[in-house]
Amino acid sequence: MKHGLGRPHHLIVFGALLTTLLALSPSAWALITTNESGMDSVFSQASFGANPIDIRFNTPQTFVRPDLLSIDTVAQFATLFSLVPRGPAGPISMFFVDALSFCGGVINLNFIGCGFIGGNGFVVESGFAAGPLGTALNSHELGHNLGLDHVNPPPPNLMNPVLGGDTTLTGAQAVTILNSDFVLTDVFGRFVSITPIDIVASVPEPATLFLWGTGMAGLGLAARWRRRKQA
Repeated sequence: MKHGLGRPHHLIVFGALLTTLLALSPSAWALITTNESGMDSVFSQASFGANPIDIRFNTPQTFVRPDLLSIDTVAQFATLFSLVPRGPAGPISMFFVDALSFCGGVINLNFIGCGFIGGNGFVVESGFAAGPLGTALNSHELGHNLGLDHVNPPPPNLMNPVLGGDTTLTGAQAVTILNSDFVLTDVFGRFVSITPIDIVASVPEPATLFLWGTGMAGLGLAARWRRRKQA
């Protein structure tokens, strides 16, 4: 299997988050939102049968790179993915940025994530990762890394080009994922190793550095607003 950046794919989201979220307390804003339990459910759904995949997150990393808060050019994209060397079996790098408008040679202000088939990393907008569609966003881009292409609806599927919140994977898609070199095995079973990486303008205060897990629905715009204020 070919690794590296591979063939580009991108994701477009519809809808908008409530502007009233800007009034939320800063302590509720997330910089990294892994949606770990949700992603575990996606990659252990019935189509995986007796071969569920555990999504394991390594210690988060933070890079103070104000020049990479918004990924708008091929140069910025290449620089982002060169920050952390990765081997052919992972860990997969998961970058969180403020904004993403470049993916695979295309500029579109509606992009919120970018992954590549067989690639060893992907990037998402931190605001949307913290929102109600965060699990679908993170899982979709990881799906590209694990070998999946887009699937046009109907029916609804995790890999639909437009993010709608559905996380269904077919048996055939599960087989493709299970054959990925990024799916490793230890005494506890199959797993994928991911290192979350936050791109910031300055070092955040410790109390608000990381808020993990699910239950962060709707915080996306507030997260993006706060980080741009830091810049």
